[in-house]
Amino acid sequence: MDLARWALFGLAVAASFAVALHTYRRREPAGRGRPLLAALRGVALSLLVLLLFDPELPAAGLGGRGSRPHVLVDGSLSMALPVRPGAAETRWARAVAEARRLAGGRGVTVFGGVPRVVLADSLAAERPRAPRSELLPALAAVAEAGARRVVVLTDGGVEDAAEVARALPELGLEVEVRPVAEGVVPDRALAEVVAPPWAEAGKPVEVRVGVAALGPAGDTISVVLRAGGRALARARVVTVDRGRIATAVLAFTPEAPPGPAGAAGEPRGGLVRYDLALEPGDAVPDDDRRSFYLFVSERPAGVVLVSFRPDWEPRFLLPVLGEALGLPVQGYVAAGGRFVRLGAGADAGRRAGEPEVRRLAAQADLLVLHGVGREAPAWARQAAAARRVLVFPADEGAPAGLPLSLPPPAPGEWYVHAELPPSPIAPLLGELRAEELPPLAGLRPVEPTAGAWAPLVAQPVRPWTLLG
Repeated sequence: MDLARWALFGLAVAASFAVALHTYRRREPAGRGRPLLAALRGVALSLLVLLLFDPELPAAGLGGRGSRPHVLVDGSLSMALPVRPGAAETRWARAVAEARRLAGGRGVTVFGGVPRVVLADSLAAERPRAPRSELLPALAAVAEAGARRVVVLTDGGVEDAAEVARALPELGLEVEVRPVAEGVVPDRALAEVVAPPWAEAGKPVEVRVGVAALGPAGDTISVVLRAGGRALARARVVTVDRGRIATAVLAFTPEAPPGPAGAAGEPRGGLVRYDLALEPGDAVPDDDRRSFYLFVSERPAGVVLVSFRPDWEPRFLLPVLGEALGLPVQGYVAAGGRFVRLGAGADAGRRAGEPEVRRLAAQADLLVLHGVGREAPAWARQAAAARRVLVFPADEGAPAGLPLSLPPPAPGEWYVHAELPPSPIAPLLGELRAEELPPLAGLRPVEPTAGAWAPLVAQPVRPWTLLG
C-alpha cells in the first residue's frame, strides 16, 4: 500500500478502538476488566479493517519496490545451447552472469515449469532442465509477492507469450526482456514417427518419420533405423522452413525376436525395439533419437472372434478390440454349419470351414467366444477354459466345461457401485462416473472363482416406501 492508504488505515484503526472504548463505557454494564475487553475488541476490529485494505507484503528474497528489479531466468532446456553458432559460452552461463550482476546477492526466480526462487550466488550450480518455457506462472508469483519491476533473461523461446501479453495489465508489472542468445543455433528433431503396432516376420514394413528443423532450410540429413545396433534402413531428408515437417519413409523386413519356439511348434513372437536417429547430429542431441516397439511374430494371429449366435455385438466389438489392443483382428460367424468372415474389406463374407477356424483360434493371442451355449461344439468349450479367452455366454445358461456358472437373471433393476474393486483394469475405469449410468436389468450374479476378478460391482435399486 502507498502512504495515503496506510494513513487511511491508521485512521480506521483509531476509529475501531474509539468505538470499542465507547461501547464498553456507555453500553456495557460496569465491571472489572473493561479496559482489557475494549482493547481486545479494538484489535479484532483492526484486523478486519486490515483484511479489507489487503496490504501486499513482499516475500523473502523477492524484494518489493526497491531500486533493483527482480530477476527472472529462463530454466528451459534450450538455455543449454551456445549463445551463437560455434560459441563455447552457453546461454545459461551468460544468463547466470547477468542475473548475479542485477540481483546483487538477492534471490532470483528460475522459470520454465514450476517457478522456484534461487539465491543469485547459488545460481551457477543450477542447470536448465525444464521441458517447457512458461513465463506467466513466474510473473504471477512475483506480482503476488509485491514486485513491480522485473527483468527476464531468456533466449526468446517463451511458449506462453500471448498469455503473458494479455495478463500483464492485470498483474501491474513493468517487464523488461533481455535476450541472452545471438542468432539461431541449427537444430533438427525427429518430430513424428508413425509405425504399425504389429508385423509378420519376413514381410516388408514401412515406417513414416517427420523431421522438423530450426535454422536454415535446404540441408540434407539422414534418418537411420536400427535394431540391436544393426542398421536396417536409411532415408535422406531435405530440411524445410520452421513450422513445417519434412517426411520420409523407411522400409525394412522385420525378424521375429530370437528364442525357442513355443510348445507344440507354436510360432515365435514378441516385442522388438527399433531405434531411429538423425545423422549427423547437432547441438541438441536429445531430440535426434526416437525409439518404438513393434510386435513381430512368425504367424501373428492377433485377436480371433468366433460368434455362435450372430447379433449386433460382434459387429461393434471387433473394431473396438483392434483399436484398443493394436493387434490384427479376425472375426467369424457361425452360419448353417459353416463360418462366414466378419469385418470390412475384400475378405468380408468369405466362407471358412471349421478346421480353419479351429486352427486360428488355437494360434490366437486373444480368443473371443461369443454366444457360447449348450449347442456350441466341444472344441469351443475346451478353448473357453484356456488362458487369454474372453467369453460371452449365451442366454440359456453356461454349458458344462466353462470356468463359471451362469445362474438365471436377477429380478429388478441394479446400479453400478461407485467404488471400484481391485482389478487389472481399475486404473482405466478411474474416470467412470457411476452415478450417471442408467439402472441395469437382467444381471446375472456370478461368484468369481480362484484367480478371477470383477471390474465392477452392482447393487439392487431399492424401491421407495412412502409413509403416510
